[in-house]
Amino acid sequence: MTQKKPLFKIAFLIFLLCVNVSCKVKDTKKVKEGKSVWAAISLNDIKQSKDSLPKKFMAYKLDEEGLRKLVAPDSTRLKAAVDFPMPDGSFVTYSIIEVQVMSPALAAKYPKFKTYEGVDLSNSANRVRIDFNNKNFHAYFMTLNGEYFIAPVDGDEKNYYMVFNKEDSPFPKLPFEEGNR
Repeated sequence: MTQKKPLFKIAFLIFLLCVNVSCKVKDTKKVKEGKSVWAAISLNDIKQSKDSLPKKFMAYKLDEEGLRKLVAPDSTRLKAAVDFPMPDGSFVTYSIIEVQVMSPALAAKYPKFKTYEGVDLSNSANRVRIDFNNKNFHAYFMTLNGEYFIAPVDGDEKNYYMVFNKEDSPFPKLPFEEGNR
């Protein structure tokens, strides 16, 4: 009887190891899929008025439906690991979870409107807020190295996005941001 216990323990440890490896492979697959929803495009492809563009930015075409599928919770998980581009052209992986900001009745009326929040997997001090509406996607990143945005490009091309630092923003500063006290 004493020899069966060590064999059982070894078999159980092997089972746990296999489950852990399987989960890691599944997580890695999600991260690779996350990068594939972003395709870098030339800044020459942007037809938006130059005075309404950030001073410096990176441009991407986004597979919005692919991103929606990546972040949508399902029966196997509540969170998703998704790669997002940074203003320097690199990518960072965030753990994303859906958050309810609208009343249930309003959410039922507008099912394409979704909001998410996330945490950088390599530095939990870095955060993101994401929203989808019926037309496009927005993201606001708050990091230890500053704030940056992913915003849609105006114009005829759907799913073109620009990634830029807050200080390069084309948007006018609000009165509380001007430093008036």
